[in-house]
Amino acid sequence: MAISHSLHGSARDYDQEADLAKATSHPVRLHILDLLGRGEMRVTRIAQRVNQPMSTVSKHLNFMKARGVVASRRSGHEIYYRVADPRLLRVMSLMSHVLEDRSLSPPRRLPPMSRAG
Repeated sequence: MAISHSLHGSARDYDQEADLAKATSHPVRLHILDLLGRGEMRVTRIAQRVNQPMSTVSKHLNFMKARGVVASRRSGHEIYYRVADPRLLRVMSLMSHVLEDRSLSPPRRLPPMSRAG
């Protein structure tokens, strides 16, 4: 069941947003996106740069491709990947700035979670 909310007249699909967030919720996937933010790259080179086995990198790339985060093209025997939507790089940059700002401020204690119901 899709969870959605209307915000200023437009429907918002939280399930799709969560799925997109999952595509960037692993350190290796973030590293891959950071590399691809500099330009298209062969899958073999990505594996070398993230210091992971090809099988692991391929799984991460397929996961991200299925969610529209990366796109690929084949040239001979090589597969090249790129960021599918450059706006995702801005999201990553924003996350980085938020974390940077947090490191400059004293740590906050989170209140305990209350039980709903």
